[in-house]
Amino acid sequence: MKKTVFIISVLIITVHMCACSSPVSSSRSGIYFDTIVNIDIYGAPAEESEQILDECMNICDRYEKLFDKNSAGGDISKINSSDGKSVTVSEDTISLLGTALKYCDLTDGRFDITIYPVSALWDFHEENPSVPDDDKIKNALSHVNWHDLIVDEDNMTVTAKDNVTIDAGAVAKGYIADRIADYLSACPLTGAVINIGGDIRLVGSKAENTPFTIGINDPFNKGSVAAALTLSDAAVATSGIYERAFTVNDTLYHHILDTKTGYPVDTDLESVTVITSDAVDADCLCTVCILLGSEKGMDLIENTADTEAVFIRKDASMIFSSDAAEYIRQ
Repeated sequence: MKKTVFIISVLIITVHMCACSSPVSSSRSGIYFDTIVNIDIYGAPAEESEQILDECMNICDRYEKLFDKNSAGGDISKINSSDGKSVTVSEDTISLLGTALKYCDLTDGRFDITIYPVSALWDFHEENPSVPDDDKIKNALSHVNWHDLIVDEDNMTVTAKDNVTIDAGAVAKGYIADRIADYLSACPLTGAVINIGGDIRLVGSKAENTPFTIGINDPFNKGSVAAALTLSDAAVATSGIYERAFTVNDTLYHHILDTKTGYPVDTDLESVTVITSDAVDADCLCTVCILLGSEKGMDLIENTADTEAVFIRKDASMIFSSDAAEYIRQ
């Protein structure tokens, strides 16, 4: 049963780790996929901590080269420049695109990994952003169709028909977080927090089996949180329409695009936080739920095993999935 609570001017922004009492054995930060990667490890021997963190950053570097659309020689770059020919790719790329296509199918294309021709027209980072020309958007939309991306697991190839191109950013952060978690799970430590641009993957727990505390920020009250979660061995991701956006003539344009119109999706949700086991699924589901809206989005969450969510509507009301309350710290 869903529970709705009304709050005043509270929105969720990027999930961050709250202050905690147990000391971090070691910490490392870097920039990959145009976002900040931060990894904290707990309970590791001092003489091994730096080596462990070095390898975590090496993993980030390898996958950035593989998945970044601008990385010459990387799989995504090769697919995008293949001119419809089949491209042999790595097992990781097959897995990544397979997950993305699963959500394309699940949403009947509302989530579409081939949205890149349209998203490339929108620049949410420039100093004076503008709305793209409507004709350009319509032309770009003619090359958006996830059915034209053929992933052949048996032959380890990907074929991009009809000039479709992809940007793996919608799934790559979560996928990389999961791969780092796989590595850290075999290391001599009690736990770790992997934070890739707000996509968080938790390994184990802090010392003495203490769960991690993850805060869901209140963007209108900087430094405060809308809610706090207590979790171990889980993934948490948040997506919101405020994260990358600009306003022109009193109209807000955000980065989550409608694959039917090419413009920012009209949704009643301000943000979505998803709690599940794998970061790649949490990453995708956040975006999917914003695209679907609160009613259909929550129905999806309630019918997805071992998955919970916290929604914030534009009217500032919060919605929790059936069992999300067990993670909320009072």
